[in-house]
Amino acid sequence: MNITANMSDKSSTVGRVFATKGRFSSSASTMSSNDSGGGPPPLPPPIPCAVRSVSGHPPLLMAPYEDPAKSSLDLLTLSHNAFRRELLDVYELLAYFELAGETALHAEAVRFFDHWEVFKGFAFTMLDMEQAVLFPALQAAHISLPRPLAEEPRAAASSSFRDLLSTVSAQKSALLSDAVLRVEMGASLKACVDAIAARATSYFSMQTQLLNTALSTSHAINAIPPKRRAEIMKEITAYFLKAKPDGTLYVVMLSQWLSGTRSRAAVKSNAVNMAAVQSWRYDNLSAAQYPRYAVWEKKYFASMQDDVRFFKSRRAALEARNVRAVSKAQRDMSRAASRNVSKHGSAPYSRTNSNDAVPFSRNASSNSNYSNSIGARAQSQPASSASSAT
Repeated sequence: MNITANMSDKSSTVGRVFATKGRFSSSASTMSSNDSGGGPPPLPPPIPCAVRSVSGHPPLLMAPYEDPAKSSLDLLTLSHNAFRRELLDVYELLAYFELAGETALHAEAVRFFDHWEVFKGFAFTMLDMEQAVLFPALQAAHISLPRPLAEEPRAAASSSFRDLLSTVSAQKSALLSDAVLRVEMGASLKACVDAIAARATSYFSMQTQLLNTALSTSHAINAIPPKRRAEIMKEITAYFLKAKPDGTLYVVMLSQWLSGTRSRAAVKSNAVNMAAVQSWRYDNLSAAQYPRYAVWEKKYFASMQDDVRFFKSRRAALEARNVRAVSKAQRDMSRAASRNVSKHGSAPYSRTNSNDAVPFSRNASSNSNYSNSIGARAQSQPASSASSAT
Protein backbone atom coordinates (compact mmCIF):
# COMPACT_ATOMS: atom_id res chain seq x y z
CA MET A 1 0.00 0.00 0.00
CA ASN A 2 1.33 3.42 -0.87
CA ILE A 3 0.73 6.07 1.77
CA THR A 4 -0.07 9.74 1.34
CA ALA A 5 -0.14 11.54 4.66
CA ASN A 6 0.53 14.90 6.13
CA MET A 7 1.82 14.93 9.67
CA SER A 8 0.51 17.62 11.96
CA ASP A 9 2.71 20.66 12.41
CA LYS A 10 4.85 20.93 15.51
CA SER A 11 6.48 23.99 16.97
CA SER A 12 9.89 22.37 16.81
CA THR A 13 11.82 21.39 13.69
CA VAL A 14 10.29 19.19 11.07
CA GLY A 15 11.31 15.99 9.30
CA ARG A 16 9.98 15.21 5.84
CA VAL A 17 9.70 12.11 3.74
CA PHE A 18 9.24 12.14 0.02
CA ALA A 19 8.47 8.87 -1.69
CA THR A 20 7.54 8.33 -5.29
CA LYS A 21 3.82 8.76 -4.68
CA GLY A 22 3.61 9.88 -1.09
CA ARG A 23 4.79 12.53 1.28
CA PHE A 24 5.32 12.52 5.00
CA SER A 25 5.96 15.67 6.97
CA SER A 26 6.72 15.13 10.66
CA SER A 27 7.13 18.03 12.98
CA ALA A 28 8.53 17.80 17.19
CA SER A 29 -2.78 20.54 25.73
CA THR A 30 -3.96 19.07 28.65
CA MET A 31 -1.73 18.90 31.69
CA SER A 32 -1.88 15.50 33.30
CA SER A 33 -1.29 14.48 36.87
CA ASN A 34 2.22 13.86 38.10
CA ASP A 35 1.40 13.09 41.71
CA SER A 36 -0.56 10.39 43.43
CA GLY A 37 -2.92 13.08 44.66
CA GLY A 38 -4.27 13.50 41.16
CA GLY A 39 -3.59 17.24 40.71
CA PRO A 40 -0.88 18.78 38.55
CA PRO A 41 2.33 19.78 40.35
CA PRO A 42 2.71 23.46 41.16
CA LEU A 43 4.40 25.66 38.61
CA PRO A 44 7.94 26.68 39.50
CA PRO A 45 8.41 30.36 40.34
CA PRO A 46 9.03 32.68 37.38
CA ILE A 47 12.59 33.48 36.38
CA PRO A 48 12.90 37.27 36.70
CA CYS A 49 13.87 39.57 33.84
CA ALA A 50 14.88 36.86 31.37
CA VAL A 51 13.50 33.89 29.51
CA ARG A 52 15.91 31.00 29.13
CA SER A 53 16.52 30.09 25.49
CA VAL A 54 15.70 26.52 24.52
CA SER A 55 17.95 25.16 21.82
CA GLY A 56 16.81 22.96 18.99
CA HIS A 57 18.12 19.62 17.84
CA PRO A 58 20.06 18.17 14.91
CA PRO A 59 18.02 17.46 11.77
CA LEU A 60 16.11 14.19 12.04
CA LEU A 61 14.71 13.65 8.57
CA MET A 62 12.52 10.67 7.80
CA ALA A 63 13.89 8.32 5.14
CA PRO A 64 11.81 7.52 2.04
CA TYR A 65 9.39 4.68 2.67
CA GLU A 66 7.27 2.52 0.34
CA ASP A 67 9.18 3.62 -2.72
CA PRO A 68 8.16 0.99 -5.30
CA ALA A 69 11.64 1.10 -6.86
CA LYS A 70 13.34 0.19 -3.58
CA SER A 71 10.86 -1.93 -1.67
CA SER A 72 13.50 -4.03 0.06
CA LEU A 73 14.88 -0.98 1.86
CA ASP A 74 11.58 -0.67 3.76
CA LEU A 75 12.73 -3.58 5.91
CA LEU A 76 15.45 -1.27 7.23
CA THR A 77 13.62 2.06 7.04
CA LEU A 78 10.58 1.14 9.15
CA SER A 79 12.45 0.88 12.45
CA HIS A 80 14.84 3.73 11.58
CA ASN A 81 11.99 6.16 11.06
CA ALA A 82 10.29 4.94 14.23
CA PHE A 83 13.52 5.65 16.16
CA ARG A 84 13.71 9.17 14.68
CA ARG A 85 10.09 9.90 15.53
CA GLU A 86 10.47 8.84 19.16
CA LEU A 87 13.76 10.72 19.52
CA LEU A 88 11.98 13.92 18.45
CA ASP A 89 9.62 13.38 21.38
CA VAL A 90 12.59 13.03 23.73
CA TYR A 91 13.70 16.48 22.59
CA GLU A 92 10.25 17.82 23.48
CA LEU A 93 10.78 16.58 27.03
CA LEU A 94 14.28 18.01 27.26
CA ALA A 95 13.08 21.43 26.12
CA TYR A 96 11.18 21.80 29.38
CA PHE A 97 14.22 20.96 31.54
CA GLU A 98 16.39 23.40 29.61
CA LEU A 99 13.87 26.12 30.39
CA ALA A 100 13.08 25.14 33.98
CA GLY A 101 16.67 24.77 35.19
CA GLU A 102 16.78 24.66 38.99
CA THR A 103 12.99 24.87 39.23
CA ALA A 104 12.46 21.39 37.71
CA LEU A 105 10.81 19.01 40.17
CA HIS A 106 12.19 15.66 41.26
CA ALA A 107 8.99 13.94 40.08
CA GLU A 108 9.44 15.49 36.64
CA ALA A 109 12.98 14.16 36.40
CA VAL A 110 11.71 10.70 37.37
CA ARG A 111 9.09 10.92 34.65
CA PHE A 112 11.69 11.85 32.04
CA PHE A 113 13.91 8.88 32.89
CA ASP A 114 10.93 6.50 32.86
CA HIS A 115 10.17 7.73 29.34
CA TRP A 116 13.79 7.38 28.32
CA GLU A 117 14.02 3.78 29.55
CA VAL A 118 11.12 2.79 27.27
CA PHE A 119 12.76 4.56 24.33
CA LYS A 120 16.13 2.94 25.08
CA GLY A 121 14.45 -0.46 25.28
CA PHE A 122 12.96 0.12 21.83
CA ALA A 123 16.35 1.20 20.45
CA PHE A 124 18.10 -1.88 21.90
CA THR A 125 15.41 -4.10 20.43
CA MET A 126 15.92 -2.47 17.03
CA LEU A 127 19.66 -3.19 17.16
CA ASP A 128 19.06 -6.78 18.28
CA MET A 129 16.47 -7.29 15.56
CA GLU A 130 18.92 -6.24 12.85
CA GLN A 131 21.45 -8.78 14.12
CA ALA A 132 19.00 -11.62 14.70
CA VAL A 133 16.42 -11.19 11.94
CA LEU A 134 17.02 -8.60 9.23
CA PHE A 135 20.57 -9.14 8.00
CA PRO A 136 20.48 -12.94 8.30
CA ALA A 137 17.30 -12.85 6.19
CA LEU A 138 19.02 -10.68 3.57
CA GLN A 139 21.97 -13.05 3.45
CA ALA A 140 19.59 -16.00 3.12
CA ALA A 141 18.11 -14.18 0.11
CA HIS A 142 21.61 -14.25 -1.44
CA ILE A 143 22.21 -10.51 -1.11
CA SER A 144 25.96 -9.94 -1.04
CA LEU A 145 26.53 -7.58 1.88
CA PRO A 146 29.61 -5.30 1.96
CA ARG A 147 32.17 -5.69 4.71
CA PRO A 148 30.73 -3.04 7.12
CA LEU A 149 27.43 -4.95 7.10
CA ALA A 150 29.05 -8.29 7.83
CA GLU A 151 28.32 -9.88 11.20
CA GLU A 152 31.40 -8.78 13.19
CA PRO A 153 31.50 -5.13 12.05
CA ARG A 154 27.73 -4.92 12.63
CA ALA A 155 28.13 -6.24 16.14
CA ALA A 156 30.89 -3.72 16.90
CA ALA A 157 28.86 -0.80 15.53
CA SER A 158 25.78 -1.97 17.44
CA SER A 159 27.76 -2.23 20.69
CA SER A 160 29.12 1.30 20.24
CA PHE A 161 25.60 2.61 19.63
CA ARG A 162 24.35 0.85 22.76
CA ASP A 163 27.08 2.43 24.87
CA LEU A 164 26.08 5.86 23.62
CA LEU A 165 22.40 5.22 24.39
CA SER A 166 23.39 4.21 27.92
CA THR A 167 25.07 7.56 28.65
CA VAL A 168 21.69 9.11 29.47
CA SER A 169 20.71 6.33 31.85
CA ALA A 170 24.12 6.57 33.52
CA GLN A 171 23.23 10.04 34.81
CA LYS A 172 19.91 9.00 36.32
CA SER A 173 21.11 8.18 39.84
CA ALA A 174 23.12 11.38 40.28
CA LEU A 175 20.46 13.68 38.83
CA LEU A 176 17.65 12.20 40.90
CA SER A 177 19.59 12.27 44.16
CA ASP A 178 21.23 15.69 43.88
CA ALA A 179 19.08 18.80 43.39
CA VAL A 180 22.19 20.89 42.65
CA LEU A 181 23.12 18.69 39.69
CA ARG A 182 19.54 18.88 38.42
CA VAL A 183 20.06 22.58 37.73
CA GLU A 184 21.98 21.61 34.57
CA MET A 185 19.93 18.51 33.79
CA GLY A 186 18.57 19.88 30.54
CA ALA A 187 21.96 20.96 29.20
CA SER A 188 23.87 17.83 30.26
CA LEU A 189 21.28 15.39 28.95
CA LYS A 190 20.81 17.32 25.73
CA ALA A 191 24.52 17.01 25.00
CA CYS A 192 24.16 13.21 25.29
CA VAL A 193 21.00 13.10 23.17
CA ASP A 194 22.60 15.34 20.52
CA ALA A 195 25.45 12.84 20.28
CA ILE A 196 22.94 10.00 19.97
CA ALA A 197 21.06 11.84 17.21
CA ALA A 198 24.28 12.45 15.29
CA ARG A 199 25.34 8.82 15.73
CA ALA A 200 21.95 7.55 14.61
CA THR A 201 22.05 9.72 11.50
CA SER A 202 25.46 8.42 10.43
CA TYR A 203 24.66 4.83 11.44
CA PHE A 204 21.34 4.71 9.61
CA SER A 205 22.76 6.48 6.57
CA MET A 206 25.66 4.04 6.36
CA GLN A 207 23.36 1.03 6.55
CA THR A 208 20.91 2.39 3.99
CA GLN A 209 23.55 3.48 1.48
CA LEU A 210 25.53 0.26 1.68
CA LEU A 211 22.45 -1.93 1.42
CA ASN A 212 21.14 0.15 -1.47
CA THR A 213 24.50 -0.25 -3.23
CA ALA A 214 24.48 -4.00 -2.62
CA LEU A 215 20.99 -4.31 -4.04
CA SER A 216 21.79 -2.10 -7.02
CA THR A 217 25.02 -3.94 -7.80
CA SER A 218 23.22 -7.25 -7.93
CA HIS A 219 20.30 -5.69 -9.81
CA ALA A 220 18.18 -6.89 -6.92
CA ILE A 221 16.33 -3.82 -5.66
CA ASN A 222 13.28 -6.01 -5.70
CA ALA A 223 15.18 -9.28 -5.84
CA ILE A 224 13.60 -10.38 -2.59
CA PRO A 225 10.20 -11.62 -3.77
CA PRO A 226 7.21 -9.71 -2.38
CA LYS A 227 6.00 -12.75 -0.49
CA ARG A 228 9.38 -13.19 1.21
CA ARG A 229 9.59 -9.46 2.02
CA ALA A 230 6.19 -9.69 3.70
CA GLU A 231 7.39 -12.70 5.72
CA ILE A 232 10.52 -10.84 6.86
CA MET A 233 8.41 -7.84 7.91
CA LYS A 234 6.23 -10.16 9.98
CA GLU A 235 9.33 -11.67 11.57
CA ILE A 236 10.56 -8.18 12.45
CA THR A 237 7.19 -7.32 14.01
CA ALA A 238 7.13 -10.58 15.97
CA TYR A 239 10.62 -9.87 17.30
CA PHE A 240 9.55 -6.47 18.64
CA LEU A 241 6.36 -7.94 20.11
CA LYS A 242 8.27 -10.59 22.07
CA ALA A 243 10.89 -8.16 23.36
CA LYS A 244 11.15 -7.35 27.06
CA PRO A 245 10.06 -5.51 29.08
CA ASP A 246 7.12 -4.27 26.99
CA GLY A 247 6.98 -5.50 23.42
CA THR A 248 3.43 -4.28 22.88
CA LEU A 249 4.58 -0.68 23.32
CA TYR A 250 7.49 -1.32 20.97
CA VAL A 251 5.16 -2.57 18.24
CA VAL A 252 3.07 0.61 18.46
CA MET A 253 6.23 2.73 18.40
CA LEU A 254 7.39 0.79 15.34
CA SER A 255 4.24 1.61 13.41
CA GLN A 256 2.75 4.83 14.78
CA TRP A 257 4.98 7.13 12.76
CA LEU A 258 3.09 5.86 9.69
CA SER A 259 -0.04 7.63 10.92
CA GLY A 260 1.67 10.98 10.46
CA THR A 261 0.43 12.56 13.71
CA ARG A 262 1.12 12.48 17.43
CA SER A 263 -2.52 12.96 18.48
CA ARG A 264 -4.76 9.95 18.91
CA ALA A 265 -7.82 12.10 18.17
CA ALA A 266 -6.20 13.34 14.98
CA VAL A 267 -5.37 9.79 13.95
CA LYS A 268 -9.00 8.80 14.33
CA SER A 269 -10.21 11.81 12.34
CA ASN A 270 -7.83 11.28 9.43
CA ALA A 271 -8.99 8.34 7.36
CA VAL A 272 -5.91 8.33 5.11
CA ASN A 273 -3.43 8.29 7.96
CA MET A 274 -5.46 5.76 9.90
CA ALA A 275 -5.60 3.55 6.82
CA ALA A 276 -1.78 3.46 6.75
CA VAL A 277 -1.59 2.00 10.24
CA GLN A 278 -4.59 -0.27 9.65
CA SER A 279 -2.92 -1.68 6.56
CA TRP A 280 0.31 -2.28 8.45
CA ARG A 281 -1.62 -4.02 11.25
CA TYR A 282 -3.44 -6.22 8.77
CA ASP A 283 -0.23 -7.19 6.98
CA ASN A 284 1.95 -7.89 10.02
CA LEU A 285 -0.21 -8.99 12.95
CA SER A 286 -1.98 -12.30 13.42
CA ALA A 287 -5.76 -12.55 13.54
CA ALA A 288 -5.59 -12.71 17.35
CA GLN A 289 -3.18 -9.76 17.65
CA TYR A 290 -4.96 -7.44 15.23
CA PRO A 291 -7.85 -6.39 17.53
CA ARG A 292 -5.51 -6.12 20.53
CA TYR A 293 -3.43 -3.46 18.78
CA ALA A 294 -6.06 -0.87 19.73
CA VAL A 295 -5.42 -1.68 23.41
CA TRP A 296 -1.66 -1.37 22.92
CA GLU A 297 -2.15 1.90 21.08
CA LYS A 298 -4.27 3.30 23.91
CA LYS A 299 -1.52 2.39 26.37
CA TYR A 300 1.05 4.11 24.17
CA PHE A 301 -0.92 7.36 24.04
CA ALA A 302 -1.63 7.19 27.78
CA SER A 303 2.06 6.83 28.61
CA MET A 304 4.56 7.92 25.97
CA GLN A 305 2.45 10.58 24.32
CA ASP A 306 0.98 11.76 27.62
CA ASP A 307 4.55 12.47 28.72
CA VAL A 308 5.02 14.69 25.67
CA ARG A 309 1.76 16.56 26.29
CA PHE A 310 2.58 17.00 29.97
CA PHE A 311 6.02 18.52 29.44
CA LYS A 312 4.86 20.70 26.56
CA SER A 313 2.10 22.05 28.80
CA ARG A 314 4.54 22.67 31.66
CA ARG A 315 6.93 24.41 29.33
CA ALA A 316 4.21 26.63 27.86
CA ALA A 317 2.99 27.62 31.34
CA LEU A 318 6.53 28.39 32.48
CA GLU A 319 7.25 30.45 29.37
CA ALA A 320 4.07 32.44 29.90
CA ARG A 321 4.97 33.15 33.53
CA ASN A 322 8.48 34.19 32.54
CA VAL A 323 7.14 36.55 29.88
CA ARG A 324 4.77 38.07 32.42
CA ALA A 325 7.69 38.49 34.83
CA VAL A 326 9.70 40.29 32.15
CA SER A 327 6.75 42.54 31.28
CA LYS A 328 6.21 43.38 34.94
CA ALA A 329 9.89 44.25 35.36
CA GLN A 330 9.72 46.53 32.32
CA ARG A 331 6.59 48.26 33.63
CA ASP A 332 8.22 48.76 37.01
CA MET A 333 11.25 50.32 35.37
CA SER A 334 9.06 52.63 33.30
CA ARG A 335 7.08 53.76 36.36
CA ALA A 336 10.29 54.38 38.29
CA ALA A 337 11.63 56.50 35.43
CA SER A 338 8.40 58.52 35.35
CA ARG A 339 8.55 59.15 39.07
CA ASN A 340 12.15 60.26 38.73
CA VAL A 341 11.22 62.74 35.97
CA SER A 342 8.35 64.15 38.02
CA LYS A 343 10.60 64.67 40.99
CA HIS A 344 13.76 66.05 39.39
CA GLY A 345 12.76 67.20 35.90
CA SER A 346 14.57 66.18 32.69
CA ALA A 347 15.90 67.54 29.40
CA PRO A 348 14.78 65.16 26.70
CA TYR A 349 15.84 67.33 23.75
CA SER A 350 17.26 70.75 22.70
CA ARG A 351 16.91 72.95 19.60
CA THR A 352 20.35 72.61 18.07
CA ASN A 353 19.63 74.76 14.98
CA SER A 354 19.25 78.06 16.85
CA ASN A 355 21.69 80.18 18.75
CA ASP A 356 18.87 81.01 21.12
CA ALA A 357 18.30 77.37 22.02
CA VAL A 358 17.87 76.52 25.66
CA PRO A 359 16.92 73.18 27.16
CA PHE A 360 13.24 72.49 27.52
CA SER A 361 12.24 72.31 31.12
CA ARG A 362 9.16 71.12 32.91
CA ASN A 363 9.62 74.19 35.18
CA ALA A 364 6.95 76.73 34.10
CA SER A 365 8.91 79.83 35.17
CA SER A 366 11.93 78.81 33.09
CA ASN A 367 9.78 78.28 30.01
CA SER A 368 8.08 81.71 30.58
CA ASN A 369 11.43 83.51 30.82
CA TYR A 370 12.56 81.81 27.61
CA SER A 371 9.39 82.94 25.75
CA ASN A 372 9.73 86.52 27.04
CA SER A 373 13.33 86.80 25.85
CA ILE A 374 12.33 85.59 22.37
CA GLY A 375 9.49 88.16 22.26
CA ALA A 376 11.79 91.05 23.32
CA ARG A 377 14.28 90.29 20.58
CA ALA A 378 11.49 90.04 18.00
CA GLN A 379 10.30 93.56 18.91
CA SER A 380 13.81 95.02 18.52
CA GLN A 381 14.31 93.62 15.03
CA PRO A 382 12.39 96.42 13.10
CA ALA A 383 14.52 99.15 14.67
CA SER A 384 17.74 97.43 13.76
CA SER A 385 16.45 96.85 10.22
CA ALA A 386 15.62 100.60 9.78
CA SER A 387 19.03 101.56 11.05
CA SER A 388 20.75 99.35 8.53
CA ALA A 389 18.56 100.72 5.69
CA THR A 390 19.64 104.30 6.54
